[in-house]
Amino acid sequence: MAIASVLLLAAGCISILLIGDLGIRVPAFLMAYVVAFAGYLLAVRSLDGLSFTTVIVCGIAFRLTVIAIAPTLSDDIYRYLWDGLVQLQGFNPYQYPPGAEELSVVLRPDILQHVNHPHLPTIYPPFAQFFFRLCAWVAPEVWAIKSGIVIWDCVAVFFLAGLARSYDIEPAAVALYFWNPLVILEGAGQGHIDIVAISLLISALLYLRIGGYGRSAAALALSGLTKLLPIFLLPAFWRWAARGEADGRSVLRAMFTTRAVVVPVVFGLVFVGGYIPFLDVGWQILGSLGTYASSWEFNAPIYGLLRELGLGGQTSRLLLAVGFLATACAVSVRPIPAIQAAYYLLGMFLILTPTLHPWYVVWIVPFLCFYGNRGWLTMSGLVVLAYLVLVGFRETGVWEEEGWVRWLIFIGSGMVRVAPRLLNAIKGKGGPPAGDPLGQTHVPISKR
Repeated sequence: MAIASVLLLAAGCISILLIGDLGIRVPAFLMAYVVAFAGYLLAVRSLDGLSFTTVIVCGIAFRLTVIAIAPTLSDDIYRYLWDGLVQLQGFNPYQYPPGAEELSVVLRPDILQHVNHPHLPTIYPPFAQFFFRLCAWVAPEVWAIKSGIVIWDCVAVFFLAGLARSYDIEPAAVALYFWNPLVILEGAGQGHIDIVAISLLISALLYLRIGGYGRSAAALALSGLTKLLPIFLLPAFWRWAARGEADGRSVLRAMFTTRAVVVPVVFGLVFVGGYIPFLDVGWQILGSLGTYASSWEFNAPIYGLLRELGLGGQTSRLLLAVGFLATACAVSVRPIPAIQAAYYLLGMFLILTPTLHPWYVVWIVPFLCFYGNRGWLTMSGLVVLAYLVLVGFRETGVWEEEGWVRWLIFIGSGMVRVAPRLLNAIKGKGGPPAGDPLGQTHVPISKR
């Protein structure tokens, strides 16, 4: 079964490579993705037959296969490259939008023509900007960004293996992440910066697990400086460090009187320090974050449902923001490991965000190694259906999604999640099916 899974994954990756422009041939891309995902599912069912070496070697081979494809499902990578080139010319990337006359000295019209929303300044935080600049310095080409992403992806899997070992999980379980077709596609294939932020978050969780509070806080800050989402985990990290240092004292007291105080101090120094080189533009340093938060929407069922019920866009966003912040507060005070807090918070983000691009779902995939959840695994397979919007967009230039797509993604994922438990309940058995690798939780709730 392990050999079959490798062959199917390889066939899917090769097919995606040979298709060419995936944005034009979306149906063909989806068929190739189904083949790859079938191989992934076989791998999930045969984890015991995989060695860690096999997982790493094959995972790298899958990435080297798709790294050559053009980023035709998303053009974000061109914005990354443009930001890097702007910095090499001595400009603050937050100061001008790509279409500004001041940036006419950046003589790369071949890149500029692919940059989305050239009237808006960049949205990406400082560590992402550092990564863009480094890649553009190495080579001002798309392949440099992709290569950097693949390197970070490999870093992520080794930290993930270490985290798995700390919970007595076989390292080969990282195949749940490293062989996931969505991770391969959105990382090596489309070159999304989320992979860098995820890698840093995983390393932060591992360092926290082994008591390296300073390193954990620094990695968490760098993750937040790549994509802002992880900053909401700071209270959970601080509280969990304090719990480990409490030694009979209250956790609240230990937060301020033990080594745990290193977490907020180091996080603050690194996070604020990351913004200092760009502060000459003042509040412009936030870029187009406000526009994104107030205007963007795509493939979001809860937000879409609220709109269909007659609520305005801003009201719907406010309600969802309150729900997300309430979740962040809840996971910060509950006596659960930081890894579980991250799992809950990221999952709630995917449910509540008004904008759910397929690559956002990659954030939850590493946690499949620790928390059995068929639903999230299924979503990593179904979410690529959102790319069907490109069919009409390429033909008419109008971005108009089909409502049924997002409902199929979420309802299908939800049904797969609850179906085994319902069947067991009907049969008079509790819990997930015996031997189900995605029906078990491998991280203790209340023990370190």
